[in-house]
Amino acid sequence: MSASQGIRVDNLDKLQKMVASNNGRLVAYTMVVSCIFISARNYHIKWVSSEKYSVSSGFPATIVSILLGWWSPYGPYWTLSGIIWNFRGGVDITNSLMKASPGCPVVLDYSDQSALNDFQTRANKPALIILCSSLIILVGLITLWLIQFPSNTT
Repeated sequence: MSASQGIRVDNLDKLQKMVASNNGRLVAYTMVVSCIFISARNYHIKWVSSEKYSVSSGFPATIVSILLGWWSPYGPYWTLSGIIWNFRGGVDITNSLMKASPGCPVVLDYSDQSALNDFQTRANKPALIILCSSLIILVGLITLWLIQFPSNTT
């Protein structure tokens, strides 16, 4: 996501009031939904109290990604990245959201954008390693199966 795209936050005024009255922070989680050739990766913004562990707040977005994220060519990669992202506790983007006006797209501050980009990079690398390792294992298993049970077409 580039800094100029912004994030759409439907309930921004409610989230801002929760932070103002209860402290805590606003955390971005990623959710992936795929269908055949199309994948959509959305940011799910949640208020997290200061004493609450932020991984549990991203659980709904993780479940949606696990169930609906795999079903396109980019789906497995984005889904694994999203699961890793959410299990690392999401990204705190409180600064940008507290400065934003309700009803307008939120453009992240440089510090929040840089944290988001860094977090995406740290989530994407393990996802790529997992996918490549899985592919290598799958090819190895298919090769072993073909060696063990050669086709008898004569």
